Amino acid sequence: MTARLQHAILAGMLGFASMLPFLFLELRNRPGGAELPLVLFGMLWLLGTLSVALLLPIFQNRPPAGAILVRVALSVMVACMWARIVVDQMPCFLGGSNCD
Repeated sequence: MTARLQHAILAGMLGFASMLPFLFLELRNRPGGAELPLVLFGMLWLLGTLSVALLLPIFQNRPPAGAILVRVALSVMVACMWARIVVDQMPCFLGGSNCD
């Protein structure tokens, strides 16, 4: 396998691992008959994967300092979006009512 494919697979696995606890909470606490919000979990996986994919090259080789700053800044923005979604949906993950 090429290095880029290995990075993509690793980023995807780590993105899935970041979403997995919330999927378990949702499955455990959702009311009977409620549909699983696949778009929500897809977005959490995608944002987690993107954040990891931005940071992986920093740990694999020594890019210029400007590239490191750009990658870290973009990763922080993506991580903030991920965290905002989790905070917004936490009552739903915990089985609250009126969840959309």
